[in-house]
Amino acid sequence: MKIKDLKIDSFGKIKNLELNKFSSGINFIYGENETGKTSIRNFLNFMYFGRVGKRFSNYDKMKGYLSIEKNNKEYKFNRNENNIDIHSTEGEQINYSPNVYFLNSIDINTFENIFSLTLEELEKLNINSENINNLIFSAGTGLGNLNLNDVVKKIQKENENLIKPYGSTQEIPLKIQEINELEAQIKEMNKKLESYDLIVKHIHKKNEGILNNKSNIDKLIKNLKKYEFAKDTFEFYSKVKELDKEIENYSYANNFPSNGKERYENLLNQKIEHNSNLNKLKNEKKNFQDTLNNLKIDEKLLENKGLIEKLNKEKDNYFDKKIELSNKNDRIINLNAELEEKLSIIGPDWTTDKLGKTVITADARNIANRKADKLKTLSSEIISLDNSIKIEKEKLPEFEDKIKNIEDQIDQIPEDSKNIEQIKKTKSSIFKLQKIFEKINIKINQKDDLQETIQDINKEIEIKTQKAENIHSFFAERTFLIISLLMLFGGVAGFFYLDIIYPLILTTVSVIMLITNSNTKRTLTKQKSDLKKEIDEKNNKIDSLYSKIKDINSYLEELGKEKIETIEEGSLPATITEDQLDLYRQKAEEQNESYEKFQNLLDLKKYYTEQKEYSEKQIKKLEEQKVTFETEKESQEKEWQDWITEKNYEKNYTPDTFETFISIISSAKNILRTYNQIKTEKEKILSIINDYEEKLNILKNNIEKDISAENIETVFERLQKSIENSYKKEDLQQKIKKIEESIEIKEEETKNINEEIKSLFKTAGVTNEDEFFKMYEAKLKLNSLKEEKEKNQISMNSLLNSYSEKEDVINILNEKDIKAIEDNISDIKENIDSLEKEQDELMKTIGELRNEKKNIESIEVYSETLQKRENLITEIKELTKQWAKNVITINNLNKTIEFYKKNRQKIFDNASKYIEKITLGKYSLRYNDDNEIILMNKNDYLDSSKWSDGTLDQVYLATRLAFIQEYNQKSENIPIILDDVLVKFDEKRKRKTIETLIEYSKDHQIFIFSCDKNTKIIFEDLVQNQDKNFKYYELN
Repeated sequence: MKIKDLKIDSFGKIKNLELNKFSSGINFIYGENETGKTSIRNFLNFMYFGRVGKRFSNYDKMKGYLSIEKNNKEYKFNRNENNIDIHSTEGEQINYSPNVYFLNSIDINTFENIFSLTLEELEKLNINSENINNLIFSAGTGLGNLNLNDVVKKIQKENENLIKPYGSTQEIPLKIQEINELEAQIKEMNKKLESYDLIVKHIHKKNEGILNNKSNIDKLIKNLKKYEFAKDTFEFYSKVKELDKEIENYSYANNFPSNGKERYENLLNQKIEHNSNLNKLKNEKKNFQDTLNNLKIDEKLLENKGLIEKLNKEKDNYFDKKIELSNKNDRIINLNAELEEKLSIIGPDWTTDKLGKTVITADARNIANRKADKLKTLSSEIISLDNSIKIEKEKLPEFEDKIKNIEDQIDQIPEDSKNIEQIKKTKSSIFKLQKIFEKINIKINQKDDLQETIQDINKEIEIKTQKAENIHSFFAERTFLIISLLMLFGGVAGFFYLDIIYPLILTTVSVIMLITNSNTKRTLTKQKSDLKKEIDEKNNKIDSLYSKIKDINSYLEELGKEKIETIEEGSLPATITEDQLDLYRQKAEEQNESYEKFQNLLDLKKYYTEQKEYSEKQIKKLEEQKVTFETEKESQEKEWQDWITEKNYEKNYTPDTFETFISIISSAKNILRTYNQIKTEKEKILSIINDYEEKLNILKNNIEKDISAENIETVFERLQKSIENSYKKEDLQQKIKKIEESIEIKEEETKNINEEIKSLFKTAGVTNEDEFFKMYEAKLKLNSLKEEKEKNQISMNSLLNSYSEKEDVINILNEKDIKAIEDNISDIKENIDSLEKEQDELMKTIGELRNEKKNIESIEVYSETLQKRENLITEIKELTKQWAKNVITINNLNKTIEFYKKNRQKIFDNASKYIEKITLGKYSLRYNDDNEIILMNKNDYLDSSKWSDGTLDQVYLATRLAFIQEYNQKSENIPIILDDVLVKFDEKRKRKTIETLIEYSKDHQIFIFSCDKNTKIIFEDLVQNQDKNFKYYELN
């Protein structure tokens, strides 16, 4: 069977998802968390099995489609909730359920435990030495991570809780006992039911009379409520009528303006405030005018404002320039003295003019500098070579002493420590001997353990042989069978002559006894067979152990030969023992150290010999270089004399003294340039000072003769004061103008207020203030009456609106006075009392009838008792079915175990092959001597406590794949689902596992769901060059 296409119309959060053209090999579905991988896996379960238990209970309207290929035929499979349509492309309709037709009738638990493996299932695994074998066994039998022994025990315990032979406290016997008690109650109730119907009829008739009386009372109470409502409302109704008359008497005050008093008082306050403000404004105007008349302003200063400000600003610069001028004069005197001194050094006939015209050519200076530098360098090199020759000659005696000392130390080292090959052989032999002695000790211990194990097994064989002889009691077995058959025949006969419950119980118990007898016989036979098998296995194990002892003895002989060869190879004593190995190893180490010292001394001797030879060569080389430099120095001195003669310079000049002459000329020319520069700067300063003094003279002519640079700041302050007063004058003039405008506005506003007061009097219909306030009092009284009327009206309306028949109450108030209303209330109450007394008499009669009825069990209790009996019978049938199902399940489990035992070796071999591939040959599975599955690291046993989570997952996956392979060979090939099972694997094993699955997919369709990017990358890398047997899907 292969899935070809998938479409999800609606499943949880997924809507309209299609995955088409699935590969018959691997289908890799990648997506991050919450992209729908788990939902797709659950959708496949839904398509096969529908809603199972509480699964998908929160999903609505689940609908989808699968295209499936089986036996070279293609089928279209649609499911909408529980509506299923399966038909072939040729039109053949399939009327089987999907799991029966496509999955060999397996249920959802079997499917998930065999063909579906998830990360959640792997995370439930745990490692300990007790459950590891059960875990692998369960994986190999398709039970997932369930323990087979726990499953069988659980089912057996469930059946024991349902029923046991001769038991009375289990569920079925307890329910049978409860049915018997209910039968007795039902017989007693049948006797009392005859008089029950008559009493019920009397009670019904009296109840009809009570209902009629209640209807009449309700009508009277309703009428009573109307009149009582009218009575409660009458007070407010009459008060409203009185207030209407009083309001009419004060109607003349209706024209009084709204908030008239407040408006009048507000206008008076405004008028007083305006008069006060006018007086303040007039006083403020007078004060500003007085201040204006007292201001003093110097107009001449204001006319020369720009000149004063400029002179004041440049004042500090003027004084600084005068100081700077004095400094420049001093500097000129000093430079003149320095220049005369330099000229006297150069020569008596040198002047500033001659100095200015003198030019030293760059060629002459460069030649003098080059000659001087060259001669200095040659002299320095000759001195340096003399020093180097001296140092090298001092080293030679030192090297000779060190070489002699090393030769003396070499002579003291023993000759046997100089043969490194023999030392290495000895050390290697000692190491090999150590390993040989360790192996001999291990094998001797193993041999002792095997002999002890053989003794223990012989004791176990004696015990099991005795136990097998004691099994079976033929008479007890035969008697139990006869009793069971008699009970069964009695139960069958009872169906024809007795009530159904008793033969049902008798038949059920007899069936249980027959099954128990059959199971007991089969169990005892199996126990004896198992004991015989165990004894044979123990004997085989003893033979196996003796074979191992023989192998150990052979191995010990080989170790002995290897020991002799090793001793000879290392030139060790033939009688050497394990205790003496450390002594010989220490001696070999000492020889090795001596050899290393010997080699180090040879290296040192070679080094110092080479150093001595190098020094001798250096001395010869340095002496040759010295002769070369001395010859070149003589040549350079001769060239200098020839150049001096050619240029007509004094012959007593050397390159060094010629440079000094040039330096003095350059220094004197620099002083001359500085002198000329300072003279120019002095002229600029004099120009600035003269400009300032000219401006100062202009100011003296315009204002005062006694103005100077020293008092210009005082003149500037007077100017600032005049400017400030001129601004104040302008500000005061503006303020006076604004005040005059404000006075004019206030006078106009006062006039308007007087007009408003006249208008208010006219509206109120009065001519003066006294009449205005009297009208105000009348208006207050009118408003008070209206408010009181409104309150009473609201209270009355509130009462009326709370009553449903408001119009009837209003009619009563309009037609009747209070006395008539009270008389009607009294008459209605008398009629109600009369009817209530009659009602009490009826209720008393009904009470007596009900007391009589209580002595008889009600029909409801009778019906409940009958229903309870039927429910118990149904429960017994269901429990019996469950008991039978459990018996069948145990048989099926035994068949599964038999299937596994029959194919165990093949499954186990395939699982070991897969684990070797996944772990790159590091691990394999083996059976140990106790017939338990163990993990081997090559030839070493790996204790389960040292297994990693990844290793456990890999063993579990390998075993599951092996079981599926064997299962699919015996039936229809079913697709496999793997959901994020590679997460805990390291990269190498993850890659190898995917390679293994690729190989496995040649015969099996596989769906791999993953959110791991690393797994995705490895998968893409491995299948990029493969054929079409692989398909990749990515969810967003």
